[in-house]
Parts: sequence; C-alpha cells; structure tokens
Amino acid sequence: MIKKIKSYLLVLSVLGLVLLPLSTDASLFLGLNSKTNLDVDASLKSESNDKREAVKLEVRNQANASADADKSFKNDDDSKFSNKFESKSSVDVKVNNSNNKDNNRDNEHRRFDWFLKFFNKNKSETKVFGVHVAKSATTTATVNWESNIKTTGKVYFSSNESLLLGTTTASLVADNNLSTKHSVVLSGLSLDTKYYYFIEYKDENNNVLRTKIHKFETKSATEIDASGPKILFVTALKKTGISSNIIWLTNEASNAKVWVSEKSPVDTTASPTASSASVSIFHSLNLSNLATSTKYFYVVSSTDASGNVTLSSENSFETKAN
Repeated sequence: MIKKIKSYLLVLSVLGLVLLPLSTDASLFLGLNSKTNLDVDASLKSESNDKREAVKLEVRNQANASADADKSFKNDDDSKFSNKFESKSSVDVKVNNSNNKDNNRDNEHRRFDWFLKFFNKNKSETKVFGVHVAKSATTTATVNWESNIKTTGKVYFSSNESLLLGTTTASLVADNNLSTKHSVVLSGLSLDTKYYYFIEYKDENNNVLRTKIHKFETKSATEIDASGPKILFVTALKKTGISSNIIWLTNEASNAKVWVSEKSPVDTTASPTASSASVSIFHSLNLSNLATSTKYFYVVSSTDASGNVTLSSENSFETKAN
C-alpha cells in the first residue's frame, strides 16, 4: 500500500512541474516535495505500526479466547467422560456382583443336584458284583455272587455262547431266596468243556436285570482229583464232665464229621455224632451230653469238593469227674 501511495505522489510531482510557471524555483519545489514525502512516510509508518499492534493484540485476544474455549471444552468433556466412566464402572460392579451371585447359586445347585443324583443312584439301582465260579469240578461248578440289595437270581448256562441269546434254550438253576448273597450249583456238565453263563436277578420291586456273560471250564479227566484231603492234626480240647471240643486241620477245603463211641472200634457207617457242611481247612465240632469220668473213642472225617473222603485214625479222650 505504501508503494502505491509513493507512486501516486510521484505522479503528482511530475504534473506539478509541468503546470507551475517556468519562473518558479525548481529547487524549492523539489525541497518542499521531499519534505512532504518524509512526513507522509512517517505518518504512514506510524499508522502502519498502530495497525500492526492492533492486529497483534486482536490475534493474541483471539488466541487466548480460543485457548480458553478449548480448555473449557476439554474440562467439560473430561467431566462428562469421568462421570460416564464412573457411571459405567458402577454399573459394571453391579453387573459383576450380580453375575458372581448367579454363578455361586448355580454352583450350589449343581453340587446339590449331583449329590441327589449320586445318593439316589446308589440307593435305587440294583447292582450285582463278585460273580465267580468258586468250585469247578469235572461235572459240576458252583457259581457265587452278591447284590447291594436283596434279590433272587437265576443262572443261565450253556456250552454254546450263541444259545445265551435266547434263554429258553439254555439250562438254568434258580436261587429263589431273597438275599444279598447267592450260591448255586451247576450239575450235569461235561468234562473238559468251556461253559458260558449269565445271571438274571430281580429285586423286591420286580425290576429284572442281567449281568454280562461270564465263562468257566470244567476239568479234564487227567485233572480229576482222586485223592482225599489230608488230616494234619486231631485233638480233643475243652474237656469237661459232660462236653468236649474236637478240632483238626486239612490241606484242602472240606467238610467235617465226627463219630464218638464208648467202645472201640468206632462204627463210622452209622450217622455221625456231630457234623458241619461248611467247607474249610480248619474244623471244630462240639460234643455234649457226655457221661462224667468216661473214656470216649472218636474218628473224624473230611470230604473235599470232588467227593474224596478221608477218615482219621481212631483217637480217644476222657471226660472229667464232677
């Protein structure tokens, strides 16, 4: 802008030189013109400085106002965000607490349901266990098993596994005693033969269940037990005036019988004085209603699972006087 004003003044100066009389002192005019230019320049500079300061002040004011506005906006935004965050955190805490309570409640329900299921299962389900053939001979076998509650049972057996698919073609032996322990003897078996069997059992509520298929083998002719049990020790204990106790051992499981007489030799063809069908290697039989101060003769006997019988030699004892 200053350059434009100077250009205008230069043009006016030229026009003045043309229009003034030739007698006018050119040097004076030129001097006045130079002074005027200096005053104008100073005025313009002063005006320019004032405007520049005004512009700077306005710019500073605008900058400060903008900064204040940004700060205010930021504070408001931070406050809103903080309130929003605090509100969200509060909601999250409430939701988490609610979820934790729900999870704890669900876990308690699951534990209770599992306990009821386990308790009712073990209480209501009928189970059979310990199924095994206790004794397998040449033509017989004894099947034993137990149940967790009282049941009756039937043992279906056959030498052909496919026959067990239909129980009508298989042989069976029933144990109709309502009990938790069962034992049945399978007879009429063949030598050296593999047999298959399963147990059908029924509880007091008439629930009928079956075990899986089991198997066993009968003995061959070469495995036939032809020897009787060995009687290792026989003695009379606890002798009183009217009673005594006869004990002995055997090398294999067998039953027990004893014949007692005041005469010798003892007749073992008569009925035994005392007996026990329990199979064991330790035997103990009590004698009662004896006479005082009397000598008695006795013979014991044991029979194993194969039917082999062993008789002991004759022994004696004497009751006490009253």
